[in-house]
Amino acid sequence: NINAQGGVDLSKITAQGYMDQKLTQVKGTEDRKTIVGQGDQDVRKIETTGSEERKNMMQQTTEEGKTAARQSKYARGLAGMF
Repeated sequence: NINAQGGVDLSKITAQGYMDQKLTQVKGTEDRKTIVGQGDQDVRKIETTGSEERKNMMQQTTEEGKTAARQSKYARGLAGMF
C-alpha cells in the first residue's frame, strides 16, 4: 500500500512540476511582451521629447539672434552720437 501511495504521490509531484514549468514559460513570454511594449513606448516618448527640445532650441536661437541684432543696432546708434 505504501509503494502504491508513493507512486501516486510521485505522479502528482511530477505533474505539478510540469504545470509549474509551463506556467513559468507562459509568464516569461508575457513578461517579455510587456517589456518590449514598454520599451517601444519609452522610445516614442524620447523621440517626442527630443523633437520638442529641438524646436525649443531653434526658437531660442532665433530669439537670441533677434536680440543680438537689436543690441547691435542700438550700439551703432549710440556710437554715432559721439
